[in-house]
Amino acid sequence: MRGVQEGAAGARAPQRCTSQKRLVLRYINVVTSAMRTSPRWSQAASAPNAVLSSATTSTMALSLTRAAQVLARSELSSQEKEQDELKEDARLEPASVGLLGGFTVLRAQLRMVSDVAEIPLPTLLSHFIGVILSSRTTGAVTQAALEAVAAFLDSGLFRTSSIGMEQAVQEVAHATSHCRFEPSDAGKDEVVLLAILDVMYALVRGRAVHDDDANGEGKPFVDMLGDESVCELMETCLSMGCQTRLSSALRRTAERKMQGMIREVFSRLQTMPLQADEAYTETGHPQEPDVATLMADRVGADAEDDKQLRMATPDPKSRSIPAAGGGTEPEEEPLRNEQEASETEREAQGEPDADEQRDEEALDKPANPAAEPQEPFDALHHAPTPEASNAEEMRTPTDVDRRTRSAEPVVPFGMPALKEILRVLISLLDPGSVRHTMTMRLLGLSLLGSLLDTHGAWLARFPSLRALLGDSACRYLFQLANSEYGPLVAHSLRVLHVLFVELRVHLKMQQELLLLFYVQQLRTAQTLVDKPWSDEESQPESPPVLASFHASASGEQRELFTEALCLHLAGDDDTADPFVVLWRNYDCDMDCVNLYDHVTQFLCRVIFAQPMPGAAAMAPRSSPTGLQLVALDMVLGIVERMAARHESDGTDESELPSTLRKQRERKALLAAGAAAFNHKPKDGIAYLAQQALLAPSGRERARSIARFLKDSPLVDKRLLGDYISRAENVDVLAEYMDMFDFGDCDVAEAMRALCEAFRLPGEAQQIARITETFARKYFASKPPGIRSEDAVYVLAYSIIMLNTDLHNPQVTRRMTTADYQRNLRGVNDGADFDQAYLAAIYDGIRRREIVMPEEHAGQLGFDYAWKELLRRVRAGNTLHLYTGAALDADMFQHSWRPFVASIVHAFSTLQDEHLLHRVIAGCRQCVVLARAYDVPGVLDYMVEHLASATGLMPGTELDDARTDAVVEHDGTRLTVSPLSVAFGSQFKQQLAAVVLFTIAHGSGATLRSGWSSLLACIETLLVHGLLPHGTAQMYVAHDTYAPIPLTGKGAMAASTAPATAAAGGLFSTLSSYFLSPYPAASEPMQVSDADLESTLCALDCLASCKIDQMHSQIAELPDDALAAYVAAVYERLGASVRLRPDYSPVPVFWLEQLTTLVCTRPACVSQPQALDVHLARIKEAPHIPPTELERATLGAMRIAAATDHVHDALMAVLDALRSVPSTLHATVSAAFLTGLATIIERGMPPVSDDEWRTLLHLVTSYARVRRAATARAALELVVHMVPQHVQPVTYAALVELVRETLSDADRAMWHGEDHAPRRTLTEKRELSDWMAAVHAASPAALEALARVRTQIPPMVAPATWPEYWLPLVTAFAQPCVSVHAPTRQAAVSHLPYVVLAPEMHLHIDPTHLAPHIEAMFGHILLPLLETLMAPETTRADSPDKTPPTIAETRALVCLLVIRAWVRNVGTLMDGVPNDVEKPAAARVLRLWIGVVHATAKLLRTPQPHSEAIDEQLKNMVLVMHTAGHLVEGPPGSLRRALWVETCRRIDPIRPDLRASLQQSTAQTDRGT
Repeated sequence: MRGVQEGAAGARAPQRCTSQKRLVLRYINVVTSAMRTSPRWSQAASAPNAVLSSATTSTMALSLTRAAQVLARSELSSQEKEQDELKEDARLEPASVGLLGGFTVLRAQLRMVSDVAEIPLPTLLSHFIGVILSSRTTGAVTQAALEAVAAFLDSGLFRTSSIGMEQAVQEVAHATSHCRFEPSDAGKDEVVLLAILDVMYALVRGRAVHDDDANGEGKPFVDMLGDESVCELMETCLSMGCQTRLSSALRRTAERKMQGMIREVFSRLQTMPLQADEAYTETGHPQEPDVATLMADRVGADAEDDKQLRMATPDPKSRSIPAAGGGTEPEEEPLRNEQEASETEREAQGEPDADEQRDEEALDKPANPAAEPQEPFDALHHAPTPEASNAEEMRTPTDVDRRTRSAEPVVPFGMPALKEILRVLISLLDPGSVRHTMTMRLLGLSLLGSLLDTHGAWLARFPSLRALLGDSACRYLFQLANSEYGPLVAHSLRVLHVLFVELRVHLKMQQELLLLFYVQQLRTAQTLVDKPWSDEESQPESPPVLASFHASASGEQRELFTEALCLHLAGDDDTADPFVVLWRNYDCDMDCVNLYDHVTQFLCRVIFAQPMPGAAAMAPRSSPTGLQLVALDMVLGIVERMAARHESDGTDESELPSTLRKQRERKALLAAGAAAFNHKPKDGIAYLAQQALLAPSGRERARSIARFLKDSPLVDKRLLGDYISRAENVDVLAEYMDMFDFGDCDVAEAMRALCEAFRLPGEAQQIARITETFARKYFASKPPGIRSEDAVYVLAYSIIMLNTDLHNPQVTRRMTTADYQRNLRGVNDGADFDQAYLAAIYDGIRRREIVMPEEHAGQLGFDYAWKELLRRVRAGNTLHLYTGAALDADMFQHSWRPFVASIVHAFSTLQDEHLLHRVIAGCRQCVVLARAYDVPGVLDYMVEHLASATGLMPGTELDDARTDAVVEHDGTRLTVSPLSVAFGSQFKQQLAAVVLFTIAHGSGATLRSGWSSLLACIETLLVHGLLPHGTAQMYVAHDTYAPIPLTGKGAMAASTAPATAAAGGLFSTLSSYFLSPYPAASEPMQVSDADLESTLCALDCLASCKIDQMHSQIAELPDDALAAYVAAVYERLGASVRLRPDYSPVPVFWLEQLTTLVCTRPACVSQPQALDVHLARIKEAPHIPPTELERATLGAMRIAAATDHVHDALMAVLDALRSVPSTLHATVSAAFLTGLATIIERGMPPVSDDEWRTLLHLVTSYARVRRAATARAALELVVHMVPQHVQPVTYAALVELVRETLSDADRAMWHGEDHAPRRTLTEKRELSDWMAAVHAASPAALEALARVRTQIPPMVAPATWPEYWLPLVTAFAQPCVSVHAPTRQAAVSHLPYVVLAPEMHLHIDPTHLAPHIEAMFGHILLPLLETLMAPETTRADSPDKTPPTIAETRALVCLLVIRAWVRNVGTLMDGVPNDVEKPAAARVLRLWIGVVHATAKLLRTPQPHSEAIDEQLKNMVLVMHTAGHLVEGPPGSLRRALWVETCRRIDPIRPDLRASLQQSTAQTDRGT
């Protein structure tokens, strides 16, 4: 394989040699053909060897002549001889054959060699180079030679093994950069210039070819050039781009070529060691070079540049190539401008100016500095003579130059060339140069921007290069960006962006100025709200005004600055957040302005900006400006990146946040001290001392004051000068002066530094103190040539006067140098100052005015501001990048208010859906950050403003719910209102609601003041029936809830008895309607399909808000969050106070919420306050709606049950209820009784007898109200009170409550009161519900009452027996005739247990019991049995015959009576005389007759339980008979009467019973 490759290479070698030789011959023909067309070479016959330069014979033919062969062989042999052989040679130069003859010789040489490579490249190219350098050739000839050289560079003729390649490259570079030709037509001349550009581009971008591979790349040509050559190439190309006489196309081509060449040249930085920069010391550490603009004269490395390599600045008016201007320095501009007029005049007269002469000399200089210089001749201004022309053409300059050129290798170009090229590019931007045209500046911007795009990072590595960029480049770019020419501003801003992207870590102070400049340009084009987020603490000081810049941009430039600001502050994923960098490096830096604060506040205020007057008519408010969109994007980006860092970064244990926090605190204190000082210096010093920022006393205190005044940029310079120059502050003045370093500084510059630090006061004594102190300080530095402090004092005064004399516009006659020197004679301690020293002082003041603070304006002001910036640069200009999340907490806590305000404001104003989604994401991220960094105010602010955006806040015309309509949809009742229609048709309002309730649902624990707005929205939803049903509920009893009514009804007086009024029902109803205090309802709205659809959309939106879930989590909130919620509830209750009793569900809802919280979280809610709210409404009972009064009563009772002081709370409720009119008892009765039942169920506190009486009196009064809820509550109350709270004081009331309630209900049904004609339908329904409720609750009440019998014995006494037992028996006896079967069954079931209770006979003597038993039979049991047997009672039985029927009840009661008689017969008959005439005997007889009569009457007809009754009757008679009470006794005896009455009533139904009794009597007698 290797052999094959070598064979292939060997085969290609002859082909390559042949093609390259043909290429050279072809271009020889091209050049010589062009030369023969010129008549100049026809005059060369008189020259030596003129035959070789014949214009009539071709060079091919002439190359065959002996003369050509001799010259060719001679030159080739001279190249092959060694140096020592050359010394022995005659060293006779070949006769000059001229330019044309040189090509003849070259042809002969080509015939002598087989490979072009055998001819040294310098020899091969010398004749082409001679044509290029000749200023007497035509443009066509020069173009042909340039094209030939370009072809040679591109075709591989330059090889790594070529003889003299480096020398040839250097000669080509020199010839190209010093090319001359005769001008002709402008178009043809520009073609030549294009050829020059091609050659230079090939030299810079091309590479030599490897020998082993024709396509391989070898060493770059540019690496064979030295610093000077590279600079000459760049200078030439730059000149073409700057000359205004050239066409635009040529200048653009030169610009593009220049861009490529610059990139190639500066690519050397990638391999260049850092030590190549002179700024690196021997230790290897970089040392920033001195900045020229800090001093009047150039110093340090900048001063050394004048002695080193220097490129000429292009002159746009020159007709030479390059268009050099001689490298005029900025300080020489005024002098050069003064000479401009005279030079222009000389040009008009045809005389060459000095610059052009220098250009020609430089351009005609040979490549070898040791070579003999040729006489320059400019064909642009002088016509050549034939003699001169012939002399020129008879010799070949390069033949001599090549032999005499030094053999020392050229050092490849390096840092000096790169620095000089960069300096020249930057100098093109100088806005103060009158020579520079706008085209030159745009070219400079294009080239510099292109360089920074590709090599900015490499430029930043070298201190010397970045010093140029940080000083001159930034300075010029700022001034160009401040111009009024749009393209210049656009290009300047672009270059600024690229510059700061690549070098921002080294441009800290410049970035501060840049952002302040951007903010100032964008600040005042719109009306900015001063305090859009209404927070005094968040309003920072206004950003400093840059007086040397325009106040603001307008038009297209404003858009340019908007884009520039956006690009500069854009945050990339792989770089540090620019706003974190601002916070870290500026707001936390003592020496910088609060840049982060200024920029973020500006962005947020822009979002709030209102259109200028008159602009509202041109554009709708919903169309934000470009700047507003950019500002919103930046604010959202800040929040988004913060949230991303929070989610991705772990816990940062760095101490950096705490350190920076302390710095910011100290910075804020110093800023406050400076503000106080500017108001009144003594106050400022006192404030600093109070904050422990000053030393306590002595010299240290004076030094600390001086340090504050020197370092604080916020101190008023006028007040500063006045303060330190006062007599009482001389120690501060001395310390202040000691902070200046006047070493190695002349007195003028020392005075400049001093006077620019503060403003001199107006009083002469104060100025004298300052000058004296300065003289002492300056003389202590031992300045040369000054003999005493007095001399310094006088010199200082003279400098102040000289500055005023030279720069005050009111001075008409200026002081000269001689005048200044004369005025200072003999003041240097009796001697004169050195005249040169004084002249230097004069010249420095003349060139640069000493500008005192507050005198800066225009260019002078910019220069002063830039110098101050560079002074700060010296202290440190490194920008620290930070990518963590440790600083986000402080940043967000500081800036959350403007951020959130701006985001919410954007949400309320934007219409674009994409932007709205971004804003919503920003809201979510703010919530995340607020939780993470414990900033509850974020959520409050967001909720408050989002609530306004929902359209649900009260106070709109949609609040009136009286026009709401209720419709049926898919079996569901929907409330359609203007609010639901409007809300359902507004997408953004729905979006705001979703965001609002999502925040509340997930962040309720951190909400504080935001609850008020959130609850206001809930109010609106409640009023219009849009609140979820699970939320809009109220407590009824026993964990049962009912929907809160949206509409109320008037209070109705509770009727405790049937109505007996004589007036007709119709008139009563009409009068009630017209006299009602409630307004008539408005006409409901007409509901369309669109309205219904909007309402459904609103309901769907609210369902996604999950309000019910949020509501259910409220009770679980932390204590502080719950306290905030309760406070908001109180606020809403206060806002719902009505002046007249119009019903609203709002107070009902909030009372319910408050009561629920008190019951569920009693330890976190103030129970007395909640109770007072309810009691206040109870006391205003006549003036509030009935429903609200009812809920207030129930809530008060529930709170009383939940409080720790139940007794006190209950008594307070009772006291409030006493003031409720009786007409409103129906409203409060059920609530009070339900609440009281809850209290008793949870445990009744100790209550005195009087309090029990009061309580039971109120209970009894409320229990009479004929309302279903009241009845249920009353009877349930009895159930809860028995048996725990049965005592003598409560017993009678409880028994009576049950008896009366059941009796009233039965009486109403028995007597037909439910059919009363005067009752309205509502009253009838209420009465029916009441009776049903009584009947439903009666079984449980009776069961509970039956358990009371076991508690009676401890309470009863012989005298009080009837007070306990008889009411109890009555309470069970009366329900036995109830129409309601379950009630009747319960009564019948429990009545025997009471009547036959063994406890009835305890603790009482039988003799005392008999009358009570007689009463029980005579007043309760027998009347009950008679009632049951009455026909009307039987007819009232239920039609469905629900057991037990009346007949069954009658039988059961009859059995009970018999059993009770048998049980109590001994008690009844004990002690009763046998004389029927006696009252006692008569009562017993009457009772017996009643029992027997009722029993016999029942047995006469078929009855249930007839057999049982018959058997019990028989037993009862036998018992009476056995006891001797029922026997045939003597007439007039009780026994006889009992026997007779019994037989009379029993014989018809039991005729055999008498015979049994008689037989039993006979047996008894026989036994006896």
